[in-house]
Amino acid sequence: MLGAQIEKGAFVAASALVLETDILKIGKGSFVDEQATVMGHTFQNGRLEMRPLNIGRNCEIGALSVILPGSEVGNEVRVHPLTQVMPGERLTNKSAYGGSPMEWLGHADRKLD
Repeated sequence: MLGAQIEKGAFVAASALVLETDILKIGKGSFVDEQATVMGHTFQNGRLEMRPLNIGRNCEIGALSVILPGSEVGNEVRVHPLTQVMPGERLTNKSAYGGSPMEWLGHADRKLD
């Protein structure tokens, strides 16, 4: 994917919108579901700002979710469908998140392979 660092066994759905691939890392065994958006840019005070994104190992990014610039998704994290991860958020390992605004839902109930 044009410069993205995607580890073995990771999957990005064909309908996912992935922007700024050169500053994106997706860990081993992670899954970005249908129509999810992963973007590394935002406009702040009339300026374009770009920040790297890191999705850890064995993560699930749910359908229609949005991951915004500078986000760090830990290992074995489940981001439920329709969740918006705000810029610079740090998602804790082995946890589940959902909603908009996003909130911690507890520990992830299963490990993804």
